[in-house]
Amino acid sequence: MEFSDSAIGLLLGIPMTVFGSLAYAGRWRSWVTMTGLNPRGKTFSGLGLLYAGIGFCLVPLVALFDPAWDALRVTLLLAAVAGIWIFIISFFWLPVFARPRWLRSWEARGCDPREFPVPRFGRRRR
Repeated sequence: MEFSDSAIGLLLGIPMTVFGSLAYAGRWRSWVTMTGLNPRGKTFSGLGLLYAGIGFCLVPLVALFDPAWDALRVTLLLAAVAGIWIFIISFFWLPVFARPRWLRSWEARGCDPREFPVPRFGRRRR
């Protein structure tokens, strides 16, 4: 793996991790009402960004370790692939335990778009 491949992984992974962290913290909530690829209308792609970001950040680490550390390299690669798969699955489903409290409470209230969970800063309710 060349440096440019590692840089691409980090350039993709770091922003994904930041936005996924913001989604879990409840600072970025506009993704909740997006339908995206899911025709049923329920997607968790904002939360999935955290896992994809971690996965993309782990890929360049595989190239850093000596081939003698094959067990560690395989473990990092499997973790990276798992993160990217969780991101893909999050377009359609995410287990309840992996959803943040603010999202679970909004779902318990019936997911009414008029009661959209407004973030703590930014856009105001009209």
